[in-house]
Amino acid sequence: MGCLNRDKHKGRQQVKVSKWHRNYLIRRYLYGPFLKLASFGLFLLAPLLPNSCYRLERPIFILGCSRSGTSIFIQTYKKHLDLCDWSEAAQIMDLDLYNPEIDHLKEACDVTAFDRFRIQAFFGGKTRLTRKKRFINKHPENSLRINFIKEIFPDAIFIHMIREGMATVESNFSRSHLDKFRAYYYFGCFPKPPRWRNYLHFSQLQQFAYQWRDTVNYIRQTAKESLSPDSYMEVRYEDFCSWPHELFHRIDDFCGLDPQRRVWQAIPSKFPNHNYKWPQKLSTAQIKEVETIIDPLNRELGYGYSKAS
Repeated sequence: MGCLNRDKHKGRQQVKVSKWHRNYLIRRYLYGPFLKLASFGLFLLAPLLPNSCYRLERPIFILGCSRSGTSIFIQTYKKHLDLCDWSEAAQIMDLDLYNPEIDHLKEACDVTAFDRFRIQAFFGGKTRLTRKKRFINKHPENSLRINFIKEIFPDAIFIHMIREGMATVESNFSRSHLDKFRAYYYFGCFPKPPRWRNYLHFSQLQQFAYQWRDTVNYIRQTAKESLSPDSYMEVRYEDFCSWPHELFHRIDDFCGLDPQRRVWQAIPSKFPNHNYKWPQKLSTAQIKEVETIIDPLNRELGYGYSKAS
């Protein structure tokens, strides 16, 4: 019976791997080229389209290092009757997404007329088509292009989801081994931090430690230098898991959304907090590897030491 169960489990794993590869091939070799052609075609029509067709009012962007809980957050936060959600949209934000050598860090000076129009047109167009008042997007790579986004949407609002460092590092590390296609890309096809090439000689686990540290630091420093207090808010994954209703009330107020328009019955009162997993998955040696890199920032954020003991 034990062998049979293992064989069944192995079969399920093989199906999942095939699905990941299939979706990757579709996104890279079908959707990607089609999107480029559509973008250039739309750009040719730019002079004919008035800005009112796609202008957005205070679009909301969810930031955070990958595996910080931003996906489960957006899946529930988007349950507001005035929100048009187009999360991820990775190939909208970067047409060259699957080039392994590209930098994910983008500044205001990197915005071209083509970028400005196509991103505004796609996001604004969908918001108009769905007859929603506000637009929201979640994508971890946006954590490294705050000024890029602000140049395109000057009144954008940024919500930064922060999760305990060791739990985030372990989750990135484990996921990069679970999704087989991620092995072909630096940092497991997750966002590459500033100066990412300097970290390639370290172990993958250490790379993710630097990714978490540098990404969180970059977001907070950029917010301090470039964003006003009414356009940047930090929230904690742990708070979201414990009291999502209370947190959503605060975020709605911050974003200027009417909480009466939120589908509260579709939002659980609590979510499982998965921070307990990392001591079970990382060895003592691996924990020490990561601690050296993340502990100063972990303590600064109020998480204390990461040690399992």
